[in-house]
Amino acid sequence: MKKIKLFALALCSAFALSVPQGGEAAAAAVKTYPGYNTTSRYITSLTYLPGYGTELAAETQRNLAANPALPVNEVVVLDFGKPVVNTQKVKKARVTTYGTLLFNNTTVASVKDIEASVERFVDAFESSMTGTGYTLTVAVGTSNYGSSVTKAHGQEWGRMINTINAYIKAKGYSSVKVIGASDIETAWNAAGVTRAWVDGYRSTTDSQLCDYGDAGGMPQASKGAAAYIPGSGSNGWTLEDMWYVSDGGTDASTGERYSFSLPEIYTPSGTQAAQWLNLALYSRLAKGQQLSIYGVMTDYAADPSMNSPESGWNQLAGYIGSSSVTSADLAEDTYFMQWSTDISWNLNRMRMTNLFIH
Repeated sequence: MKKIKLFALALCSAFALSVPQGGEAAAAAVKTYPGYNTTSRYITSLTYLPGYGTELAAETQRNLAANPALPVNEVVVLDFGKPVVNTQKVKKARVTTYGTLLFNNTTVASVKDIEASVERFVDAFESSMTGTGYTLTVAVGTSNYGSSVTKAHGQEWGRMINTINAYIKAKGYSSVKVIGASDIETAWNAAGVTRAWVDGYRSTTDSQLCDYGDAGGMPQASKGAAAYIPGSGSNGWTLEDMWYVSDGGTDASTGERYSFSLPEIYTPSGTQAAQWLNLALYSRLAKGQQLSIYGVMTDYAADPSMNSPESGWNQLAGYIGSSSVTSADLAEDTYFMQWSTDISWNLNRMRMTNLFIH
């Protein structure tokens, strides 16, 4: 896990299953790198959000022009930092405010502040778009770092997502949806604490949760492995804990997985890809289902010695495709490995080297 992490956007292309003449379904083609990525962001100031929306629209239009035969399906992560909960007396009553500490390490943004800034981001994106044939998923992120990772905070995050989606619907932005997200890292908090936040989120919204974190310290499966390696990671996280926050099974009310992941695949050595292969094997063999890995997050813009977006995507796909247990995942459905995103800082991509990452 890197010490400096960058906020990322990710794009995807959908791949259709073909049915030949005669009515028998043919095997779907194995998925390959989408051909482009988005830029996700660590948020240091809410004032940057309209500019990020405008930049994303320009990026989307470039991707539409470069890929005229494909639907352009994008995801962007907006990471607002670690959870914050403040309780104070107001007219003799105790009032609790939920929010995050932005990546300038000084600004506390309430969920209301974040809600308004994401709405401005979407407004700027939509007002700058001239093309059609695209869809955008905005993943509004926090993390599992610190003492404010609570069920109540997760509940407020879910309510915020509902409010933003209601705004989007009222504005008629039919190609955009917003979901909650969290940079879930095993070294940052206990599994029980993190799962409580996830449960809180799921209790107040039907929107999926995006886990764009790591599998720190978890067992690493070798290429070609046909069985998962039992074991635990940092802070005693188990494979079941990792599966619960990054997938969690199917929500009967929506037919979608409760969560999906955009794993951090930063390291050229392949260690992170090996950890996620092991978790994918666990999902197949212990849960009887594909692990909902919807894409890959890299941080090449922060550190060019790490995986590029294409290298990171291909590395994880190489591990998943090497196993007879998981290889079919690369052809099984439209959503699996559909996105590639690289995380970055501000509009001018400035380096911030002395921040305490959260």
